[in-house]
Amino acid sequence: MKNSFYDIDIIKLGKYLGISANDKMSEDFIISDIRYNSGLDMLKYPCRFNGYMGIFCLKGNLEAEINLKRYNIKENSLIISTPGNISRVYKADEKESIHFIAVAASSEFMTNIRYDLARLFNESMSVLNNPCISLNDDECEIYKGYFSLAEKLYRSGMPNTDDALKFLVSSVFCMLGTMWSDRISQALQLPRTHSARSKLVFEEFLSLVREHHNEERNVTYYADRLCFTPKYLSKLIKEVSGQSAPQWIDSFVILEAKNMLKYSDIPIKEIAQRLKFSSTAAFHTFFKAKTGLTPASYRG
Repeated sequence: MKNSFYDIDIIKLGKYLGISANDKMSEDFIISDIRYNSGLDMLKYPCRFNGYMGIFCLKGNLEAEINLKRYNIKENSLIISTPGNISRVYKADEKESIHFIAVAASSEFMTNIRYDLARLFNESMSVLNNPCISLNDDECEIYKGYFSLAEKLYRSGMPNTDDALKFLVSSVFCMLGTMWSDRISQALQLPRTHSARSKLVFEEFLSLVREHHNEERNVTYYADRLCFTPKYLSKLIKEVSGQSAPQWIDSFVILEAKNMLKYSDIPIKEIAQRLKFSSTAAFHTFFKAKTGLTPASYRG
């Protein structure tokens, strides 16, 4: 039986990218200049990474899938992946034509940087749906400089390198957050009128849903964890994102189900059990109501 996807942490990712586990800081932060290696071959299989990852394309082209959506990553484009995303590389240019810079950080590392990550995902629904953006020439030069400095720090072995990198990453996210939010808002004409507190609650809610959607589909569970009433939490989530709390929960469950149906031969009955449905029939009804297809039809 084939696996639905591989769960990888930053150490496994580093190994795929040819970074030794003995490299300084490799358990929390890695940076790799990729001119094609076996890591890309490995990523042709669906992988779920539990940290944050950014890929900056300097040259070449590849087609990738993130959470079952296809993206064309080309020269001067930047793609961001957040914890729990399932990614897969479909097709890449010839080996000599590819040049990427990949940066990855564990969730623990990111919690210690001096930047409010909620600001980066100012419109989280939009960022989840638009993880890849193109950079102009000035932006490219700035990020090339950032990545070059980060790599030099990473390889230097100097004292306090980890703290220096955290300050640098904070600076990167400060610029990236503003640029990303403006780009998405312009493209979708989204207002940015929600309070910082509301956005932070929304990010905390999404984080909990990412972690627990396989076991908990009731809004009450998440409301209790966030110390709100279900009614108030649902209202806040709807106001910030345009989708209700149950819709967000269901979307994560459906994505998990689709990945298992597409990438594995796990019996549908077992998928229903893994997703904590009371019966196969209940899972069948849920899946068809959300997608218009039965699980068997989706699997093909």
